[in-house]
Amino acid sequence: MVTGADITCTFMNTQASTPSVTTDLKDSGGQSITVGATVLYGTVVHDTALVTSAHPIPAGSTLTFNLYNNGACTGGVADTEQFTLASPTTSWALVGTHTFATTFGSYCYLAQFVSSDPNIVASGNASNEYFSSTYSNDLTIAKSDSSATYVPGGSNLTYTLTVTNLGPTVSGPFTVSDVIPTNMTFVSSVPAIGSGCSYDGPSHTVTCTGSAGLAVNGQAPFTITVSTTTNSGCLVNSATVASAYDTSPNANNTATDKDGWIDTSVHPTGLTLTSSGFPSISGSNLTGLTYTASTSTPGAGLFHVVATPSLIRLSSVSSLVVTSGSLTVDVLVSNANGALIGGASSGADLTLTGTVTGYGNVLLTGKVVKFGSRELGTIDRFDLAFVVTGGSLTQFIGKDIGLAITAESSTFTGSFTGDFRSGAKFTIVPVTQSCPVI
Repeated sequence: MVTGADITCTFMNTQASTPSVTTDLKDSGGQSITVGATVLYGTVVHDTALVTSAHPIPAGSTLTFNLYNNGACTGGVADTEQFTLASPTTSWALVGTHTFATTFGSYCYLAQFVSSDPNIVASGNASNEYFSSTYSNDLTIAKSDSSATYVPGGSNLTYTLTVTNLGPTVSGPFTVSDVIPTNMTFVSSVPAIGSGCSYDGPSHTVTCTGSAGLAVNGQAPFTITVSTTTNSGCLVNSATVASAYDTSPNANNTATDKDGWIDTSVHPTGLTLTSSGFPSISGSNLTGLTYTASTSTPGAGLFHVVATPSLIRLSSVSSLVVTSGSLTVDVLVSNANGALIGGASSGADLTLTGTVTGYGNVLLTGKVVKFGSRELGTIDRFDLAFVVTGGSLTQFIGKDIGLAITAESSTFTGSFTGDFRSGAKFTIVPVTQSCPVI
């Protein structure tokens, strides 16, 4: 019998690709493990000087791994695994696993060997490692008020800001910031669950804090409500999400929403819309324009156009033919003076469809922002401007378009108090408006 034999317990981290006695977890506590990750840990019990084939580590000896959720390896044990040696050996190597909870903090592993032979004194029988867990996130943000237009000085606008955690771990704490433009007035904000929002008047900034723990692919919605002044112009509002644990900070950390303002001014001589050139879309309908002065909306008349698109000119030398297409426009104007009220429904105010090789059937959709008229006798002129909301031609025509209608055989007399009708030759072109293109 060998008395006083030393058993040394060497702690190792086998998170590296090849398990070995190399220790990857640092005693300094600087090692970071992402929360939610599964970590391999291991210990080799051996002493080649004193433990030999004649006097091996005896069967029945135990090795216990304890994980403490603090950096001192004392107090309550968060996780434990115990192994028992089945057969005598001169070197006992063990590997355990632990999946970290979604809690950020410091941890300590302690491995302790107990020999089944009381005559073998196991000096140096414990080994510990200190490290911290951390988050690793790719956070994105989206922003929308579910509209492409607004009426200056009208009802409040409510923006929904949605933060999404793309992983790979649950989120750490994050901050959402929204600088309210000077043509808006802050009204209120509603934070996501477990978060809070505040507003700083001098800087016009809403700041919302998101607590840790947003699941992978989970979303945290925030809402911000603002009001607009009488002459607010175009609304361009951006929000940003930031986190010390965002491993992929990029363009998806900022989201912008744009609303074109509905011009309710009276334009009895038409609109001045500066064309941005090609592409242009043209078509006609001999009886395509009707105006109904009395509608279910008090004080509003319905300006309705149905026409057939025929040609898309991409440049001065290139064009595409449109087949089986239709242009539909429905907007409300004041039956007192012809001032624009807005769209006739919550959907698209302009819809352009058609069959064009290489493009989807829905070519353009848009919300109306301007309306003008010009009475010239039997051939009148109507001009409208729209913010584009969709369609396969958006990438070419841009976010702002003008619709010029030549109304032949028109019964329009310059008044919107009574019904009128006419033919409709139209041209759609990209235009420059006061709102910047986003």
